[in-house]
Amino acid sequence: MKMAGKKVSERLHFDFRDVFLASRLALSGKTIMAQCIGLGVWYLLWLVFTYLAWLLSGIGLSQTWGLYGFFPILDFSFSGTPAWICFIVGNLLFLLSWFISSTAVAQIGFRDLLGDPFYPLTHGYRFAFKHLPTLIFSPGLILFFIVLILLFGVVLGLVGKIPSVGELFFSIVYLLPVFPVALALAYIIFNFSVSLFFTPAVVATARSDIFDTVIKLFTTVWRQPWRLVVYNGLLYAVAKLAAFVFAYFCFRAGQFIHLSCGLLMGEKLERITATALNYLP
Repeated sequence: MKMAGKKVSERLHFDFRDVFLASRLALSGKTIMAQCIGLGVWYLLWLVFTYLAWLLSGIGLSQTWGLYGFFPILDFSFSGTPAWICFIVGNLLFLLSWFISSTAVAQIGFRDLLGDPFYPLTHGYRFAFKHLPTLIFSPGLILFFIVLILLFGVVLGLVGKIPSVGELFFSIVYLLPVFPVALALAYIIFNFSVSLFFTPAVVATARSDIFDTVIKLFTTVWRQPWRLVVYNGLLYAVAKLAAFVFAYFCFRAGQFIHLSCGLLMGEKLERITATALNYLP
């Protein structure tokens, strides 16, 4: 671990310059493969539950396929509670799959920074499944406090409906403690949104438990908000540039396939490509 720490200190500057390293880590073949596996699982789970939701809404599979194909993403006008429950379950499984694959990718990248570029992809997913409770219950704990505070507001609203006494009581407690609690709620909701993106990275690098992960998330937002904003803004620009570079090479790869395979396949290859493109939204 001493050697690993030395390698990390040699490769990182611990400032904004490290953001540019993200593109190199993201464009590694192992990282792309790990994220593609997760993306495939997310998509299949979401697709199955979305089609099932349409089926519960009284629309047949063939009709849904004719309307939406592989991408039923433009219309969610389901009818009936069971359909909506099915759709929500599919989205929750989608989120869970994203947590798992993102943690695996973060672990692979972290091990690369530690000087272990041959860390197996399967070990990354094994690590993610091992820490699955932390991935689920860290944002879940924050969400629990959000719901608890909202329920407190509902109860307070019921008290406020009491004639005469309710209005007086609500007026007295509005500044203390209602307003500070509502202010804290806004902060907690912001932390919850941050946790959806940062929990995999925190778990992969710190190997923390549920409470430690939550504390690290709140500490990051409270103590270093400017880094959170500036670094992520810079990371967004770097990600866009890296995506453009990757898309360019993917486009060229497609051209090479058409150039080589098209010599013998001719128009048949064009028809196959056109049919495949028709399934895109």
